[in-house]
Amino acid sequence: MKILYGLKDGAVLQRDKNEKCKCIFAAKTKGEIRTDVGKIENLDDGKYLLVGIETGGPYSITVSDDEGSVSFKDIYVGDIWLLGGQSNMEGAGVVTEKDEYYGTHTNENIRAFYMEDEWRPAVPLLHRLWKSKDAYIADEWKNYRKDSPWKDYDKEDVEYPYEEHRGVGPGFAFALKMHEITGVPQGVIPCGIGGSSLESWAPDSEKKNYYSSMIRRLKECGGNARGLYWDQGEAECFYAGVEQYNGKMNNLIEHIRRENFGDLAVVFDQIAYNELWNESKDGNICWSAIREKQRLLPDIIQDSDTVSTINAGLSDLIHKDSYSQYEIGNAAAMSMANLCGYGGASSIKFKGFKIVQSDTVPFRYDLEVYYENVIGELKTFGMPRGFSIQLNGEETWFYPYKHIQNIESTGNKVKIRNELKYDELLNADIWYGIGNNCVCTISDGGNRYLPAMGPIKVKDNLINE
Repeated sequence: MKILYGLKDGAVLQRDKNEKCKCIFAAKTKGEIRTDVGKIENLDDGKYLLVGIETGGPYSITVSDDEGSVSFKDIYVGDIWLLGGQSNMEGAGVVTEKDEYYGTHTNENIRAFYMEDEWRPAVPLLHRLWKSKDAYIADEWKNYRKDSPWKDYDKEDVEYPYEEHRGVGPGFAFALKMHEITGVPQGVIPCGIGGSSLESWAPDSEKKNYYSSMIRRLKECGGNARGLYWDQGEAECFYAGVEQYNGKMNNLIEHIRRENFGDLAVVFDQIAYNELWNESKDGNICWSAIREKQRLLPDIIQDSDTVSTINAGLSDLIHKDSYSQYEIGNAAAMSMANLCGYGGASSIKFKGFKIVQSDTVPFRYDLEVYYENVIGELKTFGMPRGFSIQLNGEETWFYPYKHIQNIESTGNKVKIRNELKYDELLNADIWYGIGNNCVCTISDGGNRYLPAMGPIKVKDNLINE
């Protein structure tokens, strides 16, 4: 017999609601097919379903037919997660001592299906695109690096030093936190590609692309993942990209779910800030528009949540640093666990505004901004920053703190002290994290960031508490 795909040494197999594996594999067989662990059910066209293996591991499994057998070692049963998006999922964070530690102190129960289609213990540097089994990805990466200012190797036949000092994304921290929450084996399938637009992930493309690579790799891992963790959107920051974003994103998720054997929860990252297009009005407008669409994706895509990345520090002009990737990966795991019924917590959500008379200047009014799903209390790193008040279409992109005296955060609310008249405040638009080059410093007790948002009209979102 010959296994074509779906079972490999070192694999994590997805558990079902009964805490037992459910894995599709394909094989060329003769006669009856058998296994010494679990059970095998026949499907169509040479496909089979492996079920009944308890959550945990490692297991050794032998699959046989009337002519022979194939054995697999170090098999685990737990949860599998797809990692998709562009460079901030692929990772470009500068390696820290923490990353070096995890790179040498691995956990057999936290595993990755690396780009060369091999399962091994996960490390912070998950994406090594030049090793991809999909030649169009490996060749594209090598050619790009040769002509790139990031070129950091001299010969084609040596291991790229790039992986030694850059490449930290959120996926490893996500898996680490999911293992902490669930206590069961975790497997991630890294599929992020730097610079990739939604067009390059189009499910209906006639050519092989990043979507087809992800689906191929999903099938290699048993065709059944519990969730997708997605970080992408920078490549959509132009007017047509903004207009088409919801449709393309919804279409992509629908197709991935159709290909996946079980239920698929989805967690999205909002894009952070950047230092590349600060002087461009169009760039600021589109960047903020994509963030707002990402914040609202759970309203149009069922079983999904969006995580803020707006407080993130950078390793260069656009890529999140390692420290921030751990905070973001942890927050994404909390959201994913909540969606899957494993505990965790939904991301912080904007609730509404209240206009209250100032307690310091009787003839002025403060704006209070309320949030839901806050862990502990809202806190700040340094001075509370990030909110903007926009009047009558002002270009607040370039003057983000206009009209604001100071900001205070307590409990689940933020108070914005200002010098506006009541009617001006009532008709104002509020932003958190406006434009490309915003500074945001507010998070909750779980180190989760407030969602970037705006424009949100005050008078349309007043609440009574």
